[in-house]
Amino acid sequence: MSAARQLPERDYLALKAATRELVKRCGGQEAAARATRVNHQSLSRYGSLEDAQNFSPVDVIADLEAEIGEPIVTRELASLAGRTLADVASGDAMAPALRLVRLIKETGEVKSALAEALADGRIDEAERLTIRREAREAIAELERLIHALGAEEGRP
Repeated sequence: MSAARQLPERDYLALKAATRELVKRCGGQEAAARATRVNHQSLSRYGSLEDAQNFSPVDVIADLEAEIGEPIVTRELASLAGRTLADVASGDAMAPALRLVRLIKETGEVKSALAEALADGRIDEAERLTIRREAREAIAELERLIHALGAEEGRP
């Protein structure tokens, strides 16, 4: 990568890998090209390791992610920024009591996974992955709550 880049090379490689996965999930380069404004050759360049300076424009990513309903590249970008994504649309009309029950369930699963992992005094790789998964689910539930409260006030 050129000296003008802000991130380490591995981050740009991760974006290339996410782009390739997105195109693959769209059904390949030709199918993906039908879902957006660029041709399959451009899509090939965006995922190519040999073309290190050529990345997909954001509108193309938006088109392809909308096509499959999965924010593959957006999730990678969030990760590079130290953030996570949560599906906040799930359960928008949920009653407050039910939302509380789900929140208690999800945070309880995090505590349970962490307590089980710490029982032997160390957290192994499988336990770490379980804790992370449970924590992400709890965070997603909290994000849904925040989203729902904003929607009640007429804000997203």
